[in-house]
Amino acid sequence: MNRFAIVYYDVSYDFKPPKLSAERVKYSDRYCTRLPAFDNEDDLQDWLTSEEESLAKSILEKDLRFRDNVEVFIKNIVKI
Repeated sequence: MNRFAIVYYDVSYDFKPPKLSAERVKYSDRYCTRLPAFDNEDDLQDWLTSEEESLAKSILEKDLRFRDNVEVFIKNIVKI
């Protein structure tokens, strides 16, 4: 059986345009994903860490020249 969820997360990163001062950008967003079956709490923690790292990498790769110190924090997961 497929289990889906909406994942809500916060993002922050340093934006450093050329010849301008750096600023910290923060925003919240969400996405829908398929939830794997978790056998224990460690599996859940590993999945959360993996999702946060994956989101951070995808945000950083959108603009490698001007983004730095990307942090992603999953704040809520709602099953659908």
